[in-house]
Amino acid sequence: MIKASQSIEGLGPASPHEKSGLNRRLLASIHPENEMKSPARDLDIQQPPHWVRLTPGAALALIFDVSSFFALSAAGFTTVTANLLSFTLGTFFGYSLIARGIFVDISAVDDPPVRVLYGRFAVIFLLALFFRGILFPRLLETSYWTFQAAILVAAFAAHFGQFFGVIAVVFAQGSWMSPSPNHWRRLAILVVAYTVAFRLAAMGPVNLIPEEAYYWNYAQHLDLSYLDHPPMVAWLIWISTSLFGRSEFAVRLPALISWAFAAGFMFHLTANVFDRNAAFRCLLLMAVLPLYFGFGFFMTPDAPLFAAWAGCLFYLYRALITQRRSSWWGAGLCMGAGLLSKYTILLLALTTVGYLLVDRGSRQWWVRAEPYLAALLSGVIFLPVLIWNAERGWASFVFQGSRRWSDNFNFSLPFLIGSILLVLTPVGMAAVAQALLPLATDISEPGREPPEYRRQWLFGSMFTLAPLSVFLLFSFLHVPKLNWTAPVWLAIIPWVAQNMSTDAQPTGKMFLLVRQLWVPNLTALLLLVSAGFYYIYLGLPGTGAMTEGRLLGPWKALGMKIDAIQRKIEIETGAKPLVVGMDKYMITSELAFYDQLDGNRFKNGGGTHFFGDRGLMWEYWFPSSAQIGRTIILVDLRADRLTRRAYHEFFDRITDTSTETLEVNGRNFGKLYWRIGYGYRDTPSAANSPAN
Repeated sequence: MIKASQSIEGLGPASPHEKSGLNRRLLASIHPENEMKSPARDLDIQQPPHWVRLTPGAALALIFDVSSFFALSAAGFTTVTANLLSFTLGTFFGYSLIARGIFVDISAVDDPPVRVLYGRFAVIFLLALFFRGILFPRLLETSYWTFQAAILVAAFAAHFGQFFGVIAVVFAQGSWMSPSPNHWRRLAILVVAYTVAFRLAAMGPVNLIPEEAYYWNYAQHLDLSYLDHPPMVAWLIWISTSLFGRSEFAVRLPALISWAFAAGFMFHLTANVFDRNAAFRCLLLMAVLPLYFGFGFFMTPDAPLFAAWAGCLFYLYRALITQRRSSWWGAGLCMGAGLLSKYTILLLALTTVGYLLVDRGSRQWWVRAEPYLAALLSGVIFLPVLIWNAERGWASFVFQGSRRWSDNFNFSLPFLIGSILLVLTPVGMAAVAQALLPLATDISEPGREPPEYRRQWLFGSMFTLAPLSVFLLFSFLHVPKLNWTAPVWLAIIPWVAQNMSTDAQPTGKMFLLVRQLWVPNLTALLLLVSAGFYYIYLGLPGTGAMTEGRLLGPWKALGMKIDAIQRKIEIETGAKPLVVGMDKYMITSELAFYDQLDGNRFKNGGGTHFFGDRGLMWEYWFPSSAQIGRTIILVDLRADRLTRRAYHEFFDRITDTSTETLEVNGRNFGKLYWRIGYGYRDTPSAANSPAN
């Protein structure tokens, strides 16, 4: 028995408005003719909740879906097409049962309006469709799932998620344009669960991007540090692949775990500044904003940096604002972990010094031991990087420091602004601007003294603007990277999350407009991210041929082509040839990971440093002097790069350029070019030049 004073989902008490709307719907679903005659409040109704009434329809939709899949497969449809069509047919079959009022009298629902209800249906359907599309191939690529079992599991997971979304979102009372705190909390839980499940499903079907393959090569050469980055990314990949084997999933799993740590720190930071309702909204932002979603998928140094940055902010807030002495140890630990991830986190240390100078309440720490001990702890953790660099002429610091600032002049402020828009979206950028304005946030909140709140706001704004100013200055002189500013916004996100709620004090029409745009913006982002990753899995239909600078593409197919060439050369020469990608590092990195001949061993790889160029870490792993006499396969996605240099000078003999066509599932991805050099010399020999 359900009382009309309860919410329809059973997730909490309903407001008076929700009570009356619920009563009307429940009455109408049983006796539509008595809708206006029956009492509207405090009425016991013998009516099961929506999830009970909709379960038979969901079960029928699942059966119809699976049956359609096998029928379409038998009719000759491809697996991808049958998978999408069958889910669509099954879903619309279930929706038609609802529309006809078989399980729920949808015509009696007046809150929300029917047109809004169907719009919500469409969003849930698309999200479930993309998830189903990426989960099915993930199951098929594992050896312990049969074709029949994979489709059954994928279909059940998609329909279960869709069913839960329909109950919790589609039939939710009231408007999602201005959600209540309970609505925000429910939405955050659902979105986080979906994005985590989606990333877990997509980690396998999507080929590694070149950066991930390069850092996997790091893990095959464990060291105290590396030329272009500290060692954390290598250590995490090594641990994961040691446990789960060499796979895309194992390489990327630490990224999702790092995201979980970052999200947990930000949740607790926001709860400390405001409350748990704001913390759930912060969690929602962390799950959906584009680069934050990406940091939890692609395994690069940004993933552990992201977690360490969030941890530093959490512990620094507790140390500086709430005066917790023990939190300095947490700040030192996170700072050290961040330094092992990416040197950018030093900006937080410099900002901390500035905050101690500006904030009167924090100046006491200048004469306390804790900040200095925290800095010492960070330095001890950072020792491996210092030792590696001391043995190699401080190569990493030169590479990341003076080299970047000595590049050619290039005014790139528009690019920086564009990267910020990509990280935050226009709505998020407007919300950040509002949060950074002191008058945009209520400083007279009950139970909070204005001086305390001003100190908190100073913390958020200073730890945002100070690091941002460095990137802003850099953009006036050189080109910043797309992802550089992403961690900067973590400090102000709690204030953005607070202002998303109807509880926040409005300060103008723009404030209200931004707040009302958040749900449409987040919905669009969730759809775009899901559709985008499914599009990547499909192989980016409609895009051009593969290039060496392309991050996403059929790198595994490229590796299979080179495997065949390697086998032929190994049979011919009796020795395994070395493969060298003729770009900076991308081709070589991908070929090393997707070299099926080596299994879990690492023997394959090289760099353009063999021919006088720079080769990043390949110079350390494969010094040219150690390859004298070897047979080398030169590989490129551009024919001109294989012929524009006098490679004859580096070999006893070299073949002409050969061409292979890259095809995946019948689709042409362009050409692969290669040639073979026999008897490598690490210094050019004029005697072997074509002119002689």
